[in-house]
Amino acid sequence: TFDRPVLFAKSIDGLVFENNVIRQNTDYPAFHHNKTRFRLLHTRNVKIEKNNFEDGDESVVRE
Repeated sequence: TFDRPVLFAKSIDGLVFENNVIRQNTDYPAFHHNKTRFRLLHTRNVKIEKNNFEDGDESVVRE
């Protein structure tokens, strides 16, 4: 991905995001204002694990 956000979820119960490799591509400039990898709004039972982020950023915002 060339942008920071990877996953946005809203009003969901039951989400699994695992066993992924995320590589940051710098060929294009990032354009999204959100710089958080994961943004979760009004969610329950979310599982984010066993992922490989080559830049080390695994930030999650829960609202």
